[in-house]
Formats: sequence, C-alpha cells, structure tokens
Amino acid sequence: MTIRSSWSLFDVERSKCLASLIPSTPSTAYALDLGCGLGLMTEIVGKKGYTYVGLDISKNALLKAHESNSTDYVHFLQGDVDSLPLKRLFKLVIALEIIEHLQDPRNLLVAINKVLLDNGYLVISTPNRVSLEGFKGKMEEIILKKRWNAWNMEHKYIFSSFEFLSLFDENFSLIQVLGYYFLPKIASERFEQKWWFGRHLRFLNTHQWPLSFLGFQTIALLKKVRVN
Repeated sequence: MTIRSSWSLFDVERSKCLASLIPSTPSTAYALDLGCGLGLMTEIVGKKGYTYVGLDISKNALLKAHESNSTDYVHFLQGDVDSLPLKRLFKLVIALEIIEHLQDPRNLLVAINKVLLDNGYLVISTPNRVSLEGFKGKMEEIILKKRWNAWNMEHKYIFSSFEFLSLFDENFSLIQVLGYYFLPKIASERFEQKWWFGRHLRFLNTHQWPLSFLGFQTIALLKKVRVN
C-alpha cells in the first residue's frame, strides 16, 4: 500500500489546495520540501516539473518515505531546518506545518532565504488562531484552563494569519493567501468520498478575502525578490 492510498480526506483535499498554488516549471529545477515526513508532496511536485528533495530530521520517516517513492526525480536527506546543509539552488521551497514548532520562527525564514534562488517560490502553511477551530480552542482555554495547541503538544506558538504573514520581510513578495477550513463532519465518510458537495462543505478553501484569512490553516505562496 502506498502512502497516498492511506491519506485521509483532510490530506486529499489539502493536497489539491497545494497543487493549485505551486507554479509549474518549464525547465530543470529543484524543489525542497522541509520537514517532508513521509514524502506526501512528491507526486504533486513531480507533476509540476521539479526534481524533489525532501529533508526531515526523522530517520524512520525518511526510510518509509523512500520505500514509497523510488523514482529518479525524488531524493531524501536527513537534516535540521535550523541549519540547512544545502546550497542556494532551489526554485521552490515547501514548508508545511513547521514554523509553529520552532522557538524562533524567523530562523526558518533566514534558512529558506539562503537556499532559495532569486525569483524562486515559497509555499508555507501554519494553523490559524483566528479561525473557527481557534475560537473553539480559546473557549476551551477559558473553561478548562488548558492551553490550545492546535492538536499538537509540540507546537510552540499558534499564529493568527495576520501575525504569520507579518513575519516575511522585504526578501519575500506575497502572491496569494489561501484559507483552508476543517469544518465539523456533516455526513458519513462514504458520502464525503462519493459526493463532491459533501467534501466541499467540510474542506472548504478559498483565496477570497476575508475568508482566506480565517481558515484553520493559512497557506501562502510567496516569491523571493532580489534586494539591492
């Protein structure tokens, strides 16, 4: 069984969002997937024309990723995003659900800037505090006196979409923001799998402001600009 065949509907629908954001490349180019885990982005990136390089600190995750992705355009490396062991040769960098794990989020952007080519693209995402899930979490904090961590105890900080986008300095130009929603289940899993309408209601995504800033996940496409 491949990794993709075991995806949840959440992963399937989010992958479509990400595919819509990633620009295709007409010539040979490299893409770096930071914190790649099991390599869920390999097929999407390959279809866009890139040679895929996945980097993760977990050796076990990389072994599983390699077992499921044995093609010429896919490579995996073990390493830490805080000290990327790579040169500036990537036209695309992907950083999904990483920045909220770091003690100093700006270190990630500095590292990305060092490996991303001028006019290269960055696709980056993080949970959004200003969302329905965030509101629910805030209520739990008030009632239960327990910090909301967006379902992961390893998260250091949960940004609002506005705080998240304010992290990017003059090296990055914002192209598009997508809000990805994870709404309560309204029907059976079978209904959601069979009918687009059921999936669309639950896994809504939009580029339209202000809804693009209110999804459970904020996904952004940015372009690196040359700073004189």
